[in-house]
Amino acid sequence: MRVGGPARFWCEPTTFGELQEACVYAHTHNAPIVVLGGGSNVVIRDRGINALVMRMRLSGIEIVREDADEVLVRVGAGESWDALVAWTVARGWWGLENLSGIPGTVGAAPIQNINAYGSSVADTIVSVETYHPDQDVHTTFDTPACRFAYRDSVFKQAEGKGWVVTAVLFRLSRVPHAHTAYRSASNAMERYFAEHNITKPSIGDVRDAVLSIRKKIGMLEGCYRSAGSFFKNTLLGSEQFARVKEIVMCDHAALAERLSPWYWELPDGRVKVSTAFLLECTPYNKTAFADRAFRDTVGISPVHSLSLINLSNARASDIEAFMHEMIEAVASQFFITIEPEVLFLGDA
Repeated sequence: MRVGGPARFWCEPTTFGELQEACVYAHTHNAPIVVLGGGSNVVIRDRGINALVMRMRLSGIEIVREDADEVLVRVGAGESWDALVAWTVARGWWGLENLSGIPGTVGAAPIQNINAYGSSVADTIVSVETYHPDQDVHTTFDTPACRFAYRDSVFKQAEGKGWVVTAVLFRLSRVPHAHTAYRSASNAMERYFAEHNITKPSIGDVRDAVLSIRKKIGMLEGCYRSAGSFFKNTLLGSEQFARVKEIVMCDHAALAERLSPWYWELPDGRVKVSTAFLLECTPYNKTAFADRAFRDTVGISPVHSLSLINLSNARASDIEAFMHEMIEAVASQFFITIEPEVLFLGDA
């Protein structure tokens, strides 16, 4: 989002030796360590970060094992995520294609458990290799140990935050299995295929569809000065959802019909609600805010209500204050709290 202050120290380790050297330097200077991938899902606060900030650059793609049905690929944490997706799609290896166009690095993918268009990266991860600077030890987390959940993993929890991801092992399929059923109110892969007369989508067709959809909603890198989807979709229990649905059908029935589907029932009994839809029911949406700006600096993307954009010389404090106004607007209507997906780093 191009906001925020400086780092006390900065480095970009390209080898494991450089990573260790940087960690020793941080400890020598009593500086905490903050690890970034591409920095695409964070907002740096205005005072900056009193730490050694590493932008991970560990690279390398290695085919560990392959047979007629699947391929195991080990990838360095500093590799570009979308470049990896393009690489696997070009080889016809299925599993990552629905996650096309997501900015950032491979090492950040398991931390966030990136999720889009009916797929989660957890579906393909075999294990995550890590290093703990304080303990100077390596540990490999298998899938259960990663404790993947919606936009979450053990690496975002207190017990996992000390581990630095160095590489990820993926299991990809040689057997075609396109996942194209996911749809939102305005963006469906099936619609893209119909418009392009595609009846049996290839892996390349799926990637093209996802990139087309993401471009339309301004979620490709370079579209706006934004962090993409600023808020997570909202998970509700059945009773909470019933109350929200009652309010929607009473006050926003026409909008609900126009933007259907705006919720999805999950196997565990919970319901995932589109936070973009909830915002559409408030004054903080892409239409109402089309010609407005918060503090003359922060706006909402004209093509997606989940995306906050830096219009002109915004400060991190402007973005954070605007975020809280949006959270309060949803809470006042639906009596629930939406959660930011973006991580704020640095001293408030």
